[in-house]
Amino acid sequence: MLSATTERLRRADKLLRDRVSRNANEEEKDRIRADLDYQVNLKNELALTEVLRRLDVLESERLPILFKEQNAALMPSRREEATS
Repeated sequence: MLSATTERLRRADKLLRDRVSRNANEEEKDRIRADLDYQVNLKNELALTEVLRRLDVLESERLPILFKEQNAALMPSRREEATS
């Protein structure tokens, strides 16, 4: 009787340890996933910040130059239209 009870307790203890081990593994996997998500989000945020910075440079420095060049190219054709 005592050995049967001892054997049942050993099996229950083993099952419990396996469950705890599986839960610990799942928790570790969840932590790793969360860390990877954070790193991906941070990388994307930095990339977006760089894109926005480049757009600001384009808007403040490059676009006025392009507009002047475009207006200069259009001026001769406008003068021809006005004289016709």
